[in-house]
Amino acid sequence: MKKSKYLTCAMSLALLITGCSLYGNNIPEEGTSSVTVQGKDSEKPTEENAQPPKETAPKAIDSPEVKAYKDFLTENYNDEELSVALVHLDEDDVYELALMHEKETTPNVYLYGYQEGEVVSLEIEVFPFYGDSGDFFYLDKANCFFYGYFSSNDEEVVTTEFVFSMKEGKPALDHTLCAKTRYDSDDTTYYIDDKEVTKQEFDDFNDEHSLSEFDPVSVTCVIDEYCAKLSGMGDADELEEALSRDYRVVYFSRETEIMEPALKPAIYLYPEQDNSSINVNLDIDGYYTELIPEFNTNNGWSVTADRNGDIRLDGTTYDYLFWEAMLKTEYTFDEGFCVKGEDTREFLESTLTTCGLNAKEKEQFIEYWLPKMENNAYNVISFQKAAYTDHAGLKANPAPDTTIRVFMAFYASDEYVDIKKQTIITPTRSGFTLVEWGGSEIQ
Repeated sequence: MKKSKYLTCAMSLALLITGCSLYGNNIPEEGTSSVTVQGKDSEKPTEENAQPPKETAPKAIDSPEVKAYKDFLTENYNDEELSVALVHLDEDDVYELALMHEKETTPNVYLYGYQEGEVVSLEIEVFPFYGDSGDFFYLDKANCFFYGYFSSNDEEVVTTEFVFSMKEGKPALDHTLCAKTRYDSDDTTYYIDDKEVTKQEFDDFNDEHSLSEFDPVSVTCVIDEYCAKLSGMGDADELEEALSRDYRVVYFSRETEIMEPALKPAIYLYPEQDNSSINVNLDIDGYYTELIPEFNTNNGWSVTADRNGDIRLDGTTYDYLFWEAMLKTEYTFDEGFCVKGEDTREFLESTLTTCGLNAKEKEQFIEYWLPKMENNAYNVISFQKAAYTDHAGLKANPAPDTTIRVFMAFYASDEYVDIKKQTIITPTRSGFTLVEWGGSEIQ
């Protein structure tokens, strides 16, 4: 998975969390982010229910525990390079300290608390640290934190999630959830607290503790590159600055500076033989907002497909595999088309054929996108390349002979925009063909 896996992991892990108060009493304020379109900055509301804390000027945190952490770091790590972060693990206003040693190849997350005027380690038996950079998550002031551990052998890949809460001043392991998937069959065995359960029992367990109102902003991921840095030079001003801000504000200002939606990417499969077994896997920089059907393998689907495009999974037949996400990218408009709203249907009919879509794919594309476009004075359209594909990896096994990915970004304009015309080369469909289309409306 790409480096920016954390929000995706946060969502997948959080869907398994149990016994946690999801929001506590700390709902972040609403905020906005800006997006640049054709050289103009316009205000763009952030994703509904995913508002980051407002970015404010740095303000030093003056509290007893922060003063104690400064003394602790000076006394114990004055000559070592560190990454540090002030976090809220339980429900009170007292910060905990997350610390990572830069000398470690993959920095582990060590936790410290403040109790009775002293800095104390939060390590417990079996858990001297809590995952590594990018795999440790917490819900701000909700008394719930967790990390994922991934391992594999010659036969299977194992995903384990450890879910903790603070009890009597120490982390307590509340639940261990595990999924073991075999390479040879994609069969998955599920465990809850070391007890083997059926997939239905596993799903029921998740439903019972449903996070259907899940707010991505509630989950914060501790990442080395986002944390404040200490150079090991004993610089008092550097230390003062490092412990001046709540990590959560820093994290979400970084995470939401450029996040764009990927709406209705639909994946079609056309194997050369009926009843073909196909694995389809996604690898995105961001987090999913919808999947139809739900993944039945790690980051993907294991399905059966026919030559006519029918896709079968768990007794249901689909025209395509559907996903939506927020991607960490910025769509480009260096070249494209400016089309009158009333001419959009004709434009799409012609251009989608050039892109390589067949009649059924075009019809379903137009059915979804035309209502969003035809009443605009003009639509400025650009079919994305690397800005999309570099942040939304797509693979299939067996590998397709032909892969066609069509992703349209557009924005409405009240007047004609002079834009360099985009050149589209028509692909040749041959052999096992995989087709995907999707898009994004830039507000």
